[in-house]
Amino acid sequence: MSKPNRDYWSQRQGEKLLSVLSKGEVSSKYIGDRLFASSKKLDSNIDDLFDKYKEKNGLTQKEAEQLISNINNYDYDELYKQLKASNDTDAKNEIIKKLEAGAYGTRIAKLNNLNRQIDLISRQNFNLTNNTVTSTLKDTINEAYYRNVYNMQSFLGNEINFSYIDPKMVNRLLYSNWSGEYFSNRIWTNTQAVGESVKRELMMGYLTGMTNQEMSKAISQRFQVSAFNARRLIATEQAAMVSEVDQENFKQFGIEYERFTAILDDRTSEICEEMDGTIVKVGEGVEGIDIPPLHPFCRSYMEPLFDEDIKNSLIKTDSKGKAIKFNSKNISYNDWKKEINNTNNQYRKKSSKNVNQPRYITNDEFNNLTIEAKKNGANIIRGTEEVENHLDKMNASAAQIGDNLLFRENVTRSDVIEETYHYMQNIRGLNNDKDVELRFYLNEIDAQEYMINNAK
Repeated sequence: MSKPNRDYWSQRQGEKLLSVLSKGEVSSKYIGDRLFASSKKLDSNIDDLFDKYKEKNGLTQKEAEQLISNINNYDYDELYKQLKASNDTDAKNEIIKKLEAGAYGTRIAKLNNLNRQIDLISRQNFNLTNNTVTSTLKDTINEAYYRNVYNMQSFLGNEINFSYIDPKMVNRLLYSNWSGEYFSNRIWTNTQAVGESVKRELMMGYLTGMTNQEMSKAISQRFQVSAFNARRLIATEQAAMVSEVDQENFKQFGIEYERFTAILDDRTSEICEEMDGTIVKVGEGVEGIDIPPLHPFCRSYMEPLFDEDIKNSLIKTDSKGKAIKFNSKNISYNDWKKEINNTNNQYRKKSSKNVNQPRYITNDEFNNLTIEAKKNGANIIRGTEEVENHLDKMNASAAQIGDNLLFRENVTRSDVIEETYHYMQNIRGLNNDKDVELRFYLNEIDAQEYMINNAK
């Protein structure tokens, strides 16, 4: 491969990866802001249960750890019993007095209610993070796919034959389990761990006599860890999705070999620096070993290698058999993508003309069907330009991003029922004890049964 060709593909592949990663940072900030809001939700309860000034008779860290080591789920009824049964000390007696203050059991009930609130927040944060990550990764797959097509056309100077992205391929890549564990399972593990650590911080703080400000700071730090974990997961999964899309496109383009390319700067990892320049046969590489990502926050990518004589079947021709020229100087990627979306939409409208035309929902019907989701915290957005563009990219009529439910202006009753029902499944934590693939299928079956039962 000539040097100019390598420079072209190295630049385009790097730009593509950095483009999707920058959008992933927006999603990470959204999750971080919501997690920060979650920590603030607990502050008012903390003010009510913790003192403003440092306790003189609090237990030591070691004493508190020993005391709670055998308490299930940080239950304050059990803590009270443990304190009553243990050897008397001034510090323990002071804590018992606080637990017994006011009507007997009131303080304990408030502390246990706070634990239940933490459990609820954990479930909500799982749903928020999982839905946001899922939507972000779908966008990543779509952008990587179409940028590869655009970049190939720009390189060849001709239009090429390509298919619109298949939603089935998107789902297959999304749930490819490249790292050995589905991303939803990792999100569930992370959010559960944060919830448990917050409950532990509360009980330890209560026993050691932390102030409300100290307790608030400790909890905020736990949620910051959760936000960082989400950011790391998004960036790493995005890198994996870009690599998987590249493998799909490289096969479609007839490319036989690819080169591992690391971004070489002061942040480059040793393993990526060692792999830089390694040649891999398309279809034989393994993600995490010789195809990125090799580690969290990996910024490396694969560069296609091929001879100048690209297969003729790849190049699009007109009715006279002449290759159709493509000049990227005349059209940016974003403008080209808009044209692709418009063409696809026109095709779908033409194909569906006079064939079982859908009946779009009225405003009153829409409001009635979304009212339950709204009451449970959903933010309903319908028909804005941003929403229409997002759903175009996803080839969908409705979607969920965190607590946001997105709908086209022209949407059917069944679309609204299905999307709001999926939202309520998440709120209820339906099948959250199952792994992600099984949960996905069980929730889909449950939703389809609901749809059938509510069909008119």
